[in-house]
Amino acid sequence: MSRVLRFLVVSLFVLLSAGCLGRFATVTVVDQNGEPVSDAEVSMGFLGFPGWGHGTEATNSSGKVTQWGDDSLGIKTSVSKSGYYRTERRLGTQDSFFLNETLVLREKINPHSMYVRRVSLLFHEQGRTKGFDMKEGDWVEPHGEGKNAHIFFTFWGEKRGLSDKEGVIEIDFPGNEGGIKNSPYPAAYLFSDYKFPYNAPESGYKNTIRHNILRRPDHTYRSTLDTNRSGYIFKLVLGQDGKKGDRDVYYGKVFEEFAFSPLLDHDTGAEGFVSFAYYLNADKEYTGLEYNKDNLFPDNNSYRVTFPY
Repeated sequence: MSRVLRFLVVSLFVLLSAGCLGRFATVTVVDQNGEPVSDAEVSMGFLGFPGWGHGTEATNSSGKVTQWGDDSLGIKTSVSKSGYYRTERRLGTQDSFFLNETLVLREKINPHSMYVRRVSLLFHEQGRTKGFDMKEGDWVEPHGEGKNAHIFFTFWGEKRGLSDKEGVIEIDFPGNEGGIKNSPYPAAYLFSDYKFPYNAPESGYKNTIRHNILRRPDHTYRSTLDTNRSGYIFKLVLGQDGKKGDRDVYYGKVFEEFAFSPLLDHDTGAEGFVSFAYYLNADKEYTGLEYNKDNLFPDNNSYRVTFPY
């Protein structure tokens, strides 16, 4: 080995050991079926003290792209392509000169218009079941302007102070076949803008779910609510009379988790509240869950839902 080559090898080793040259990060982009996605835009920002390196490049025919930079706090990475749902993830900070990660870019299959609304509903009486009309976005009469009860809520609870409360909420669906279930949360959905399955399953629903919450002044806190939940899928079966052809079936989803709490009477004159955001299909029997951001509620500006899909 010549002196010049030996010097270059030693210098490279010293620089790598000192972390002065950063590292190469290779991202492989695949679709929901594991097939490479070419021409996807991959943007990387190398984060750290100091951190340098940022750029956007398109994946090759193998779905790969490589960028170079220096980071100590990970690499903020965003992947997008027309016809696909964006994926964002901060890549790890493992101590390696070559970083290799695979990201899933989920294809848009059949987005469609839906009834989409975020609601906050008040309970003025404990233990009294109230029906909610998803197409009107309100309690059914006489508590609101709704006509048909698609889902029922019952609340019990008490709030004695800011850090002293407990409550229970029960959510029921009419009929024997309708109900609600947790949305599956596989790793492929974790970093995607679209975190639900493409279609709702036709079976496997629970007729009733119940959540509770407890908070005490001594910092005790217990709750069955899951703040990391991607959401629920629900099935409405209306007009059941034992004959399959004589009932209407609608599918939809709830974004993330329900929120509820007891209230002090002087807050609103109510005993408690529940808040949630939902998407409801307009067409009977249609199981698709992708939303194209065309809200079927005529007043969707005042009930704007800003979360995606």
